[in-house]
Amino acid sequence: MNDMSFSTIAHYYDALYVRPDMYGAEADAVDRILKRCGRSGGVRLLDVACGTGGHLPFLKDRYEVEGLDLSDDMLRIAREKHPGVPFHLADMTDFRLDAAYDAIICMYGGIGFAGTYDNASRAVASMARHLAPGGVLLLVPWMTKETFHDALVVDAVNRPEIGIARMENVRRKSESVVEVSFHHLIGENGQVRYHTQTMEIGLFSEAEYVSLFRSSGLSLVERYTEPDIMMGAFVGRKD
Repeated sequence: MNDMSFSTIAHYYDALYVRPDMYGAEADAVDRILKRCGRSGGVRLLDVACGTGGHLPFLKDRYEVEGLDLSDDMLRIAREKHPGVPFHLADMTDFRLDAAYDAIICMYGGIGFAGTYDNASRAVASMARHLAPGGVLLLVPWMTKETFHDALVVDAVNRPEIGIARMENVRRKSESVVEVSFHHLIGENGQVRYHTQTMEIGLFSEAEYVSLFRSSGLSLVERYTEPDIMMGAFVGRKD
């Protein structure tokens, strides 16, 4: 059974997944790419599938930032962390905001949660629709069909306020679907609890990512492959 809810994971998402050193380096790379590729002249930025807003501390002094996510639980934490930043509860595959952005980013493989190529196409089209002329869409893939391999992820977090033991089985379920089974032991407030959950994530090829941009009317101006963005990025511009 596929459960896309983040209601449980949201509580400890930052402790387990958000690495300030990695996110800071990624934000610096994003800034360089946007300055190099952007032509709109503005600084309004929308982070799509923003989760708890992990990248925003490194961007909000350089851009007028906003966030968008489908999980109310993740946005509740984002709002607590970033008071004054506008956050929008919406589906990336079909959102309509009364705004045009100079930059839209979708980080950490968030596009994979669109699930299918058709949904990803609708998501990129929605993002493209919200770009100002000369604005840039920077999209980080959730791996690609060419680079994916099955993996067993083992990790742990040990902090005074929370401890987490993490095992995740990441396997290719079909040509275009990856199944991730989460097994987390969470120690907090003198108690240990176990959380398990399975999610399916869409897997797309390099050519399919190129097609997503072109079918949405964006010019693909760069395929970024430097290691400071772990999975690289596809960069398109609205000309």
